[in-house]
Amino acid sequence: MTPDDSPYVDTSQFASISDALELVHPHSTYNDLAAEHFSNTPEEADIPQLVLQATLARMNGLHQGIHREMTQDNPFGVWPLRRAFFELEVAMLYVTRYPRLITAFTVGQSAKRRGDIPLPSMQKMLHEVRDEIPTGADAYRELCDLAHTGAVATWSAFNVARDNDDILNLSWSSQPRFRDGQALIAAAQLKQLSETTIHVFRELVQQVLG
Repeated sequence: MTPDDSPYVDTSQFASISDALELVHPHSTYNDLAAEHFSNTPEEADIPQLVLQATLARMNGLHQGIHREMTQDNPFGVWPLRRAFFELEVAMLYVTRYPRLITAFTVGQSAKRRGDIPLPSMQKMLHEVRDEIPTGADAYRELCDLAHTGAVATWSAFNVARDNDDILNLSWSSQPRFRDGQALIAAAQLKQLSETTIHVFRELVQQVLG
């Protein structure tokens, strides 16, 4: 099962794929969040606020990128971006529990040599937040398979349908495309992911800036 085959998303909220694309468009969501939480300029901000501002810009960029690839019917563009969006949500959720680690978002590969504390691995963060994202580890494993050269990604290039004799037939095109029905599921997942990530961002701002 791939994330786009998940039975746990509600596609009935969309009348059509065009309706779905309109409903999951970011519009001014992230600009509104910026106006709500940040009143001073970067020159007046401390490192934690700069990290939060950079995080908000990344949320916006990932959301826009996923939406753009959906309009192009390109699941192979959607999946890696959705994995990155999910990774960002998990990292933010982890840091809401350890707000002093907000500066870990600025730490590079040489962190240990400088004495900084980097974020733990994604697997460790997923384990830490499993009370809020109980299926996170499984979902992340599938997203990694889709984003890399895994079996799920390979076979997702084919549509499968049964003919009148109940025989399975494969169809393929060199042009990327969602399997039948998967675009609506992807839209529902984007809506859910963006809403939960925005909720986590608000919690993180409260923890860091008060």
